[in-house]
Order: sequence, then structure tokens, then C-alpha cells
Amino acid sequence: MDWTRHGKPKMGILFDNMKRTRGVFKLALRYCKRHAEEMRAGACAESIMYKDCREFWNCVYKISNSKATNHVSCIDGISGVENITHVERLL
Repeated sequence: MDWTRHGKPKMGILFDNMKRTRGVFKLALRYCKRHAEEMRAGACAESIMYKDCREFWNCVYKISNSKATNHVSCIDGISGVENITHVERLL
């Protein structure tokens, strides 16, 4: 933010600080992206260590159901709510 407040200089101490801190931030971001699943599992394991069953099961629920859905979006190549409701049954 100092770098921005001073007009985004292309050289000097503020520029060097910006490059260094940006590099540190990007390194930390890459680490978090690579280890996200491990960190989630670690949080669940920590709740077991502290004998917090409710927190453990909340953690498991969040991890396992984050992208699950109970809505069908396509049946036999037909998509859309209105179109799916008018599909004839082949039974």
C-alpha cells in the first residue's frame, strides 16, 4: 500500500519492498492452495484430539458435502427444469 500511495515507483526502496512482500505473499498463497486438503484434514484431526465430536462432524460434513447436490441437471441429454419435467417415462 505504501508503494501505491507513493505513485507506484519503478525503482528504489519502496519498489524493492513491494517486490519482496509480493513474492512472500504469492509463495504463501501457493502453499495454501497445494495443502488446502491437508489443512482441512488437520482441523478435523485437531477436533478429535480435543474430544470435540460436534466440531469433528461439522468439519466432515463441510468437507464431504461442499459440492454435492441433490438436483438433477440433465436426463438422457435433456437439460433445463421445464424440459426435464416433460420427459416421458420409458417404464
